[in-house]
Amino acid sequence: MKQFFIFLLFIFIFFFSIFLGFIFRITWFVTYQKYLLERDFIYKPLIEAKGGGNTPQEAWLGYLTALEKGDIEEALEYVWPEERERFKEILKDIDTKEFIKSQGYKKLLKQLKKRVGMPEDEVLYTYLTDEEIKERIREYQKNPDIMWAYQQFLEASKNLNMPIESFEEYVGHSIPSVIFKFNPFSKKWLIKNPWF
Repeated sequence: MKQFFIFLLFIFIFFFSIFLGFIFRITWFVTYQKYLLERDFIYKPLIEAKGGGNTPQEAWLGYLTALEKGDIEEALEYVWPEERERFKEILKDIDTKEFIKSQGYKKLLKQLKKRVGMPEDEVLYTYLTDEEIKERIREYQKNPDIMWAYQQFLEASKNLNMPIESFEEYVGHSIPSVIFKFNPFSKKWLIKNPWF
C-alpha cells in the first residue's frame, strides 16, 4: 500500500511538473512576444533616433542652428520621433530663418516647474527671462477674462478636491515653453514640442 502511495505521489509530481512547465512556457512566450512588439513597433523609432543633445539646452541650440541654416531634416533630428512628421509638414511651408527671427527665440534661460501630470523623463524650459515672465503675469492680472477663468478654475479645483494652483502657476501654462523628453536608448534629450 505504501508503494502505491509513493507511486501516486511520483505520478502527481510528474504531471504537476509538466503543468508548471506548460504555464512557464506560456508565460515566457507571452512575455517574449510583448518584448518583440515593444522593440519592433513601440520603441523602434526611439532606438533608431539619431540626434538630440546631451542636455536640453544642447538639443535646443542644435535645433535652432539647423533652422537658421534652413536645414529642416537636421532640425527634425532634435525632435521627438512621434512629432517629426507633424513638424515637417509645418516647417516645409515657412521660411525657417524668418520664423526664428519673428518668434524671438533665444537661448533657453530657465527651467520651469513641471506641470501637473508631466512624466519624470520630461522637463520644461522657457526662453523668457524672469523679468519677461513677471511682465506677462502682470498683463494677465489686468485681463478680466483671465481673472474670471482663474476664479472658475479655483472653484472647480475645490469641488473636485484637486490641488490648488497659484495664479502664477495657472498662467504659467501660457508662458512660451519647450518640453524636452529623455530618450533612454540614445541617452539624449529631444524636443517634444518645438515651440509653444
